[in-house]
Amino acid sequence: MKHFLTLFMASLLVLGLQREAIAIGCMAADVQPPPSVGEQFKLNQPGRLRMTFAYSYSDTDKYYNGESRDHAVERDVEPSTLRNEFAGIFEYDLTERWSLLTEVPFLYVNQNRTGPTSEAVNGSMNANGVGDIRLLGRYWLTEDNDTFNLYGAAGIRVPTGEGDEKFVSEGGNLITKDFAAQTGTGNAAGIVELGGFGRVDEHLQHFFQLRYIFTPSTNTEGNNFRNELSGNGPEKNSDSDAMSWRLGLALPIERFSLTAAVSGAWVPYDDVIGQTAGFRRAGVVMFAEPGIVWSPVDSVTLNASVPITFYRKLQLAGANIPDYIFQTSVTVSF
Repeated sequence: MKHFLTLFMASLLVLGLQREAIAIGCMAADVQPPPSVGEQFKLNQPGRLRMTFAYSYSDTDKYYNGESRDHAVERDVEPSTLRNEFAGIFEYDLTERWSLLTEVPFLYVNQNRTGPTSEAVNGSMNANGVGDIRLLGRYWLTEDNDTFNLYGAAGIRVPTGEGDEKFVSEGGNLITKDFAAQTGTGNAAGIVELGGFGRVDEHLQHFFQLRYIFTPSTNTEGNNFRNELSGNGPEKNSDSDAMSWRLGLALPIERFSLTAAVSGAWVPYDDVIGQTAGFRRAGVVMFAEPGIVWSPVDSVTLNASVPITFYRKLQLAGANIPDYIFQTSVTVSF
């Protein structure tokens, strides 16, 4: 059981940290799911520090499942977004129930627009640098239990990423980058999370995670470039709420663990907290998510997973959703 928890919990640690912006593709600047299957489900050891390096990749210019661009405007504009996200995750166990977590994303995003109807904004928008850092406290609501363990977490998103960077289009226009090509929003936000794991039988475990980011601010720091070019539509981008979730099973095999999950991300049409205004891309995306975890020694865990899009429903404006996301990580415990 102890070996399994090491593998299983490590597999939960990073899978979602990068999907904040990737899962919805071009929908929003911040759609962060909870950290992935693994280390945050490892029951606390006071004084223990865990450090994780994670990487994720997506390319919305490729449609391997036969999907076309999701909206008439997007088909005319022909945007493509290549996203690389590196993340450092640090977790320190204060007591047997309390932990402190810091999630630091580093982004490299390149968005190209080449459509025949979008000469004014054609060109390459790049975002490079630190994104919005997240600080959380986590508390185990249940004691060590072979049947089911539940935790709650809460924290803030710190506005460390840039949200108002400009670029010069091929047509010579100086405009604000699309908010999918920004590293941040310029605003603080709140985070609440609930998760847990349990045991189906001796050889099979289950887990779930739910994270909601609520944004009291109405708009992001940056302007809406569509308004800058035409004077039409919202002047600002919307600083939208976002939710992500994951539900899955894990099968331990010696020092390996196979995982299978269904996960999703959602940008609501209307925010739960604060007013809803500005330009936003709202909708739901769902993934089938196979993964594998390997712990060569007790203090090191490697994780890889590939969320594959099987459902997308856009409620507002156009967006490009990647067919799949590749994610990997390594965690070291001290």
